[in-house]
Amino acid sequence: MNSAKRGIAQEVLIDLYHRLEGLPPRCAQRRDIIAQATALYGISESSLYRHLRNLYQPKSIRRSDAGKPRAIPQAELEQYCEIIAALKIRTMNKNGRHLSRGRLRKRKIKHVKLQSRAGTGTAFLG
Repeated sequence: MNSAKRGIAQEVLIDLYHRLEGLPPRCAQRRDIIAQATALYGISESSLYRHLRNLYQPKSIRRSDAGKPRAIPQAELEQYCEIIAALKIRTMNKNGRHLSRGRLRKRKIKHVKLQSRAGTGTAFLG
């Protein structure tokens, strides 16, 4: 019974799959093999067939949360990107050059500190 909770070893499932592969679906020998395996591992026929069915199914290579930010929520990330884009436009000179993202982040942090001290909404001293 304990092996049923852990599941059947992959090698055993592969061996069982190959033994059943050459037999027709309604063969008596196939039923005997399945009955022996279910008795040995203490699981039902349907569970054994489910394990065999899932044996060769491909697993997804992408994460389930692919494309979604993990560090901060999407709304905050969009707001942060909007602020950085606005600062890049604001700091652009006549030749089209602007501050790097690193310097913009430092300015944004300075801006947030000034905002929290002054209690103002949108004043930027840059």
